[in-house]
Amino acid sequence: QVQPESRKQRPSFDRTPPAKPSRMPTRKESVKPDVNFPVPESWPAPWSALAGRINPRVQIFWTYAQMGQDLSGQADAERRKLFQSLIGYMGLPKGAISFWPCTSWNGSEIENKSDIFWKGVESYGVKFVASFGDKARSIIAPDAPSSSASVHINGVQILMLHDPDF
Repeated sequence: QVQPESRKQRPSFDRTPPAKPSRMPTRKESVKPDVNFPVPESWPAPWSALAGRINPRVQIFWTYAQMGQDLSGQADAERRKLFQSLIGYMGLPKGAISFWPCTSWNGSEIENKSDIFWKGVESYGVKFVASFGDKARSIIAPDAPSSSASVHINGVQILMLHDPDF
C-alpha cells in the first residue's frame, strides 16, 4: 500500500548531527624562517645597500652586468621599468626576488665581482639565480655554454635570460 504524499515521513531537522569541524587547516600567522643573514655593513658597496633589504623568504637572486652601475646612482630608467613589470608579472610573494649584483662600478667602468656574488648566494641560501644577458653569464658561470638555458653550479640553478638592454 502506498502512503499518500502528505503522510510520508519527512526528515526531522532536530535530528541533524552537529556540523563536523572543518578539514581545512587553520591559518597560522606566518613565521619568519630562522635565518642568520650577514650584517649589511659587512658587505662592500653596492652590496651593503641591498643586504639590509633582503627578505628572509628570498628565493631567487636576479643579476645583470649593468647592475653595479645602476646601483651607483646612474640607473637606467627603461631597465628599471622593465624589471618592475617583470616582477609584477611573475606574481611571486613580496620578498621572493632580490637583486644581487655580479659587478660594481668604479666611476668609469664596470668591474666583475663573481666572488662577492657567489658569497651572497651562499650566505642567503638562494637556490635560484636569474642571470640576464651573456655578460652576466660569463661573470657568474664562465664555463657554461652560451647556448645553455639553465645550468647548475654548487646546487644553485642559474636561468640564462635575455639581456635587459636587448
